[in-house]
Amino acid sequence: MSSPDQRFVCHIGAHVTGAPQVQRYLREHTDDLERQGLHHLPRGLMSKLVGMGPKLVAEPDRLGREVRAALRRPGIDGLLVSHENLIGRPFTDAGGGLYPDARPTLEALRKMVEPYDCTLVLSVRPQADFLESYYLRMVNAGEWDTFDTWVGKLNLDDISWLPLHEHLVEVFGADVRVLDYAKVESDAVAQVREFFRLIRADLPPDLHVAPVRNLRHSQKGLRMALAANPYLRDPDERASLRAFLHRSFSDRDYPRAALLTGEQRAALDDRYGAEYQRLVAETAPKARP
Repeated sequence: MSSPDQRFVCHIGAHVTGAPQVQRYLREHTDDLERQGLHHLPRGLMSKLVGMGPKLVAEPDRLGREVRAALRRPGIDGLLVSHENLIGRPFTDAGGGLYPDARPTLEALRKMVEPYDCTLVLSVRPQADFLESYYLRMVNAGEWDTFDTWVGKLNLDDISWLPLHEHLVEVFGADVRVLDYAKVESDAVAQVREFFRLIRADLPPDLHVAPVRNLRHSQKGLRMALAANPYLRDPDERASLRAFLHRSFSDRDYPRAALLTGEQRAALDDRYGAEYQRLVAETAPKARP
């Protein structure tokens, strides 16, 4: 039997906002979490059951069975999942903010977790940083459009976080918390602490967190990737090139790739900065009594 006292805590992304750091901590501290009554479904399993969203819509009970089995375990009264692909891909043609195709997956997830006390965490970052980081992620995956060509296809007046947050609140209710990745990006311990603060779970005071090191393309590495990507069709070939460029031509050793201009960044901040600050401020959890 499920109980409304059982918790379902879901970190739903977004992309390039530190989800791998949270996922690594959950994966490496399973025993510590279970002593608090929290079980964790690993990202690899979530990928099999959810993918980019359509798998969950088509067969919601595959994940439902995993959730029910976990919460039947002795001593477990809460389940943690972190999977940035639950909201699909950003920048699709549907319009309506950054993740306009998220709704069917969110509705399927809501039906599945309805018996539980549900908390959602949405990680966000300012639009300028999100654009640059997501573009470099796409280059890693095989994209070969230049940044100017890629960003020129986007409607930069329609990349607000608000529609996604509003969908989450509408589907799940008020308990949707926002993690401001810009505040904690450079500190792995701060990232994990902020996530656990938002879900109101305890962490040891002497917390040790192994950082996930995400090297970015340097300007030189980016040029090489864009030149080579059209000739690479095999995922293993792309992975080999990515590893080589990050090892030898990352921003650790060379100037970082120049993408948005100062003028473009200022325009995005003028358009979205105030609403971003309201979003991350207004959705913080209230202090414990």
